[in-house]
Amino acid sequence: MNPHLLYAAIDGANIAFLSVLAIHLVTLAPRNRNVQLIVLLAFCTVCAVVSARHSYVEVLPAEFAVDLGPLIVPMNLARNLTSGVVMLLCHSIFQDRKRLPPPLLAVWAVQMSLEEPLEWMAPPAWEQAQPLATFVVFEVVPSALQLVMLGFALIWVLRESDADLVEARRKTRAVLVVLTVAQIVLALLIERLAMQMWALPIDVFFPVHAGIIAFGLLLSGAIVLLLLRPDSVRFVDPRRPTPVDAVADVSRHAYDVARIRAAFESERVYRRRGLTVGALAKHLKIPEYRLRALIHNDLGYRNFNTLLHDYRVAEVSEALADPSQDDTLVLTLALAAGYDSISPFNRAFRSLKGMTPTQFRARSRQKLADS
Repeated sequence: MNPHLLYAAIDGANIAFLSVLAIHLVTLAPRNRNVQLIVLLAFCTVCAVVSARHSYVEVLPAEFAVDLGPLIVPMNLARNLTSGVVMLLCHSIFQDRKRLPPPLLAVWAVQMSLEEPLEWMAPPAWEQAQPLATFVVFEVVPSALQLVMLGFALIWVLRESDADLVEARRKTRAVLVVLTVAQIVLALLIERLAMQMWALPIDVFFPVHAGIIAFGLLLSGAIVLLLLRPDSVRFVDPRRPTPVDAVADVSRHAYDVARIRAAFESERVYRRRGLTVGALAKHLKIPEYRLRALIHNDLGYRNFNTLLHDYRVAEVSEALADPSQDDTLVLTLALAAGYDSISPFNRAFRSLKGMTPTQFRARSRQKLADS
């Protein structure tokens, strides 16, 4: 079989899968932010596949090459957006209640500037005179910045995975881990950096590129199978609790929900350091899968640690507002509420209250004085 025909078939199948995925999701939820990011990611990937047939024109037969002309500029721009879009998507899905760190947007802006505008403006004479500097500035540095963004994306996907209460989102984590790692290892480390550093001939580059696209085809095919389900939006935007099955045992359901509430409000089980979903399930004698669903569907939480933070910070806030506890250290209150150290408590408190515990205590005293 003609290998170039096989490469073209792989590219075509990849484009077809990504197009079907984008059209399906847009049909279901056109205004959903995560859907829009996935559609943008699919578009960037299609641009990468097509633009490669322009970049490798030297080794492709005429019938398989694509001459994009001036369109190669916006196609390359879209292709190089991929890492930043993956970062935004992972943040949007997994970072509940948190803003995207502004420095990461700056990293993305610098990466894109080096990929396109600055590289276009570089004088050809300088590139010829300083090939190593050119490679570092326009290949190594942008790749390093992309690694930073994808690294954060991977951290967000993996962080608190055990505490995730949304079953659909737990499955989405696995897909995004593979996507992110593949982007890091295959697209950046191998195709962009290692192969150029080894100075391999271009006729070796394209088969490797085709292999990477073939892996992408397997991944995009798996994603399409996952997201072509009628309820596929819940895999990309599990913000709304899943409705409880109407035929469920209502009495048992209500009883279990009441037990969970009592565990937190009466027993103050959240004070136990290192409390996990599994440990709480054993304490309440409720199957872990059912406990996750109950907390998500009935209490409205997508992450178990968020639930713990809410109760722990509420207890400490009440103590900070109590004049009789003015002499009690904030650290003592945090440890009593279930925190292992002051740092995670301070982060959670600032996130929920918009100020430090010390500021909260001072403001509470001021309100008492004014009244």
